[in-house]
This record gives sequence, C-alpha cells and structure tokens, in this order.
Amino acid sequence: MCICYGHAQSCPLDPVSKKFHCVCEHNTCGESCNECCPGYHQQPWQPGTISDGNTCEKCNCHNKADDCYYNQTISELSLSLNTHGVRQGGGVCFNCQQNTAGINCETCKDGYYRPAEVSPYSDFPCVECKCDLRGSKSSVCARDNTQPGLLAGQCMCKEGFAGQQCDRCAFGYRDFPQCVRCECSLSGSINTDPCSPCICK
Repeated sequence: MCICYGHAQSCPLDPVSKKFHCVCEHNTCGESCNECCPGYHQQPWQPGTISDGNTCEKCNCHNKADDCYYNQTISELSLSLNTHGVRQGGGVCFNCQQNTAGINCETCKDGYYRPAEVSPYSDFPCVECKCDLRGSKSSVCARDNTQPGLLAGQCMCKEGFAGQQCDRCAFGYRDFPQCVRCECSLSGSINTDPCSPCICK
C-alpha cells in the first residue's frame, strides 16, 4: 500500500527498486509526497483531502531564486508577497541572484539600488551605487524609494556635499572636493548666492 497523503492518484511499481512509489501531484515531492517541492513553500505543506488538494503554492521570488522556505512568523506579520501580489503566506526566498535581496528578492543587496522605473522582475534590476567617497558617508546608497527623503541610488552625503553621488558641493559651499562653507551672509548682503562676491546691504 502506498501512503501518498492525498497527493497522488497512482502508485505504480518501480521496476528498478521493486517498490511502489507515489506519482506526486499538487507541487509536492518526497517518497510519500510528504513535502512541498523546492520553490513551493509559500504555504505550509498539508495532506490533500477529497474536497481540497492543498496544492503547494509557489513562492514569489521575482524570478531571482529557485528555492524558498516557509516561516510562520513572516506569515503572521504579512511580510511575504505571493504570486498574486497579496501579502499572504510565509515564503522566504533564499540565494537571491542578480544582486537582489529581501524576503521576495524584491530589493537590492548593499551597494546596489533598483531605479524607480525598473521592475523587480527585470532581468537585471539592481545597479551598482556610484557614491563618490570624497563626499559620501559610505559606498552604500538607498536601495529603492522606501527610505523617506531619499530616492533610489541616492548616496548619504557628508555636510557640504550634494548630488545623487555626493560628487559636488552643496548650496553655500565651494571648491569641490574640499567643499568649504562660503563666507557671504545672505541676511547682511543683497546676494542670492553666498559663494558669489559679497555685496553688503
């Protein structure tokens, strides 16, 4: 007798091993169809019933990973996105490729960012940060548009520096890459730029 947990309709004899084996369905794997196949762990494995096959659901890794695992806490916190774009289930992708990261390989790893117009499904969604370390606090930029006040690819600039890569002086500073503060006081002059020759009121 085969034990296939309701996930197989047939159980033929294997002529090599001389054992009966389940022909697993519902994206299940294992000798007794007792586990979900790699990449199908969005929901926990359950035995099939007459009324419900309890098909194992594919994880949404945005085509950047082949496998995933189920995490109950992730499911309870609604952090995992299923293939229908709904935060339901606990699938966590691992070994994300193409410099991606995150529960669903939806963001980029440190040192890379995804431009706003690029889909996480894109073949090459993550672009390397190009922070100028003379003006940037680090080589890591904002991964996407989820950080308040920072656009994707924006580097964290030191005081006196500006630009997406922190490769120029901020308003009121001059002489890149030193970027020293300009002397002219806007409150005491008719200047609109503190770095232009100062004309007092």
